[in-house]
Amino acid sequence: EHFVTGCFYTLITHTDCTANMAMATNSLYELGKEFEWIYPELVPTIERLLTQTKTKGYRASAAKVLDAINT
Repeated sequence: EHFVTGCFYTLITHTDCTANMAMATNSLYELGKEFEWIYPELVPTIERLLTQTKTKGYRASAAKVLDAINT
């Protein structure tokens, strides 16, 4: 529970740390396989970040996670 909270906190507040955001997104994706409530919260967060974030690294990582969730 603390890990999930920390990952979402990182995505919401630390938008200048690309590597941390990518790791948090990937971690939440993996945890979402076990906890079904994570994906409905994660998808809108990623979509919001894709419009706000200018870094290509995070955008690529987040797009892969969105594709994986949608398939």
